[in-house]
Amino acid sequence: MCAPDMIYMWMLTPHVERESFMSDEEMFETLKELLADFGGSAGWIRDNMSKDDWINYRPLSAALQPRDWFNGRVVLLGDAVHATTPHLASGAGMAVESAIVLAQELASTDDVRAALLAYQERRFDRCRDVIETSVAVGALQLQNGDPSIHATMLGDALHRLSNPF
Repeated sequence: MCAPDMIYMWMLTPHVERESFMSDEEMFETLKELLADFGGSAGWIRDNMSKDDWINYRPLSAALQPRDWFNGRVVLLGDAVHATTPHLASGAGMAVESAIVLAQELASTDDVRAALLAYQERRFDRCRDVIETSVAVGALQLQNGDPSIHATMLGDALHRLSNPF
């Protein structure tokens, strides 16, 4: 969530391996260059951003942890077990869904271990789908893939996400 006077923008670019992190100055200049050909909101960002604005430039990553997602009464959810790229804009939504499922399963039984097993079983395939689809969409974008394939992938994924969790 952003403050009322801030915005969130992300940009997908091919990743170049580097031996060191970019300095704040280099991130600022690189983002300005990457936005050079854009108009609209992206152009406005380019023209109005300052060196005091926070720019977080880093490679995207995704991970799905193997089961078990718990040890005793300690349980993980969200990015701790199912981190995804932002292509489906579902990272925070998946964490909220996981929290709801966890609460439902804990409320349904006095057996904590059974509840935690049920939680991870209900979540694993859906989380894997979001991660795999997001990574595939990003790869297609970086390859300048067919826009109709991109649209189909996104549409199919959003349809699956509209199903109950």
